[in-house]
Amino acid sequence: MGGGYGAGSAPEYDWTYSTLWVPTSKSKAESVLMYRVSSRLRVGVSHLWEQNTLRWQASFNASPETEKAPAINFSAGVQGIGTGHRGFSATAEKNFGPFNVYAGIGYRSKESHTHLLAGFKYRCEGNLSVGLQNDGHNSHFFVVKNDGPVMYGAYLVELDRPALMIGYRFYDCLLFIVIQDGPLSPSLGRGDLTIQPSTPIHVELSLWLTS
Repeated sequence: MGGGYGAGSAPEYDWTYSTLWVPTSKSKAESVLMYRVSSRLRVGVSHLWEQNTLRWQASFNASPETEKAPAINFSAGVQGIGTGHRGFSATAEKNFGPFNVYAGIGYRSKESHTHLLAGFKYRCEGNLSVGLQNDGHNSHFFVVKNDGPVMYGAYLVELDRPALMIGYRFYDCLLFIVIQDGPLSPSLGRGDLTIQPSTPIHVELSLWLTS
């Protein structure tokens, strides 16, 4: 969610993929793939399941947090949960021990005005976070667990509609495409996908993930 926590608050991995299932929402579910271009810039894409539509996403840390000043963040992409609305946000975010709070303003492309954004979360023992975030229209309660590269949790969208989230983070992603005109033996292994069409041309896709 633009201007909120969501998967974007996970530890700094190169890639982050997450899906939030909200059966009662307009989009039914939203999947997000984000890539960390640098320590301050992340770009990616969201897929709205019901509409089968893609939305570009980006977030930029304009000013890192210091002992006395909050971090200043900007984002562009989907605003709100389950809406699919495009928009922009600008927020200030600060940590106070296990507490994290943010506040700012957001704008949606289908509206003619800005609105306030705010949220907080508390980091418990065992990499568990509990919090509340408001997207300018509605408030959403969440509980998220980080278990190494895997993250999962539950939301109460608008405080009354249950939703589930699961995601995975990894450091690098290498994709090799090999085309050959000779016989190719089927292979099965971690990250390997072999496709054997009826023509003499065989294509093999191999994907390695490092968490």
